[in-house]
Amino acid sequence: MSKQRSQMLQVCMSALLVCSQCMPEHLRAEVDKLESELATVYPADGIDAAEAERIAQAYMNEYVAGCGAPNPPVLQGKTWMFELRLGYAGQPSNKRVGVDAETGAVQGAGGPLFKTFQEFKENVVSDYVKRRKHL
Repeated sequence: MSKQRSQMLQVCMSALLVCSQCMPEHLRAEVDKLESELATVYPADGIDAAEAERIAQAYMNEYVAGCGAPNPPVLQGKTWMFELRLGYAGQPSNKRVGVDAETGAVQGAGGPLFKTFQEFKENVVSDYVKRRKHL
């Protein structure tokens, strides 16, 4: 998918999500930030370490723990592997997230498996809104 088409799709998805979910004002800035971070990932040319880190951070925040950070990635075969540090103090954990270096597929730490980056991007944004809509 071309960068222009990807960006257009992102804008359309954002507009649809805002309109259909009646998102509370306080979530808009957070969702915009998440979407803009993920909009800079282009799986067509492979996933580099920086893109993988953005994917792993978003995955960790939504499906593992709301606070913490992934350690720097290690490329193991075709997968970027991240050991996760959890909580405000960034305590080491035995939890990991893996991001496929070719497709952006992501899974880990007992969370869901997303077979493509596009599937992940669509779900992480909608799940983010669903879980916080009532706040």
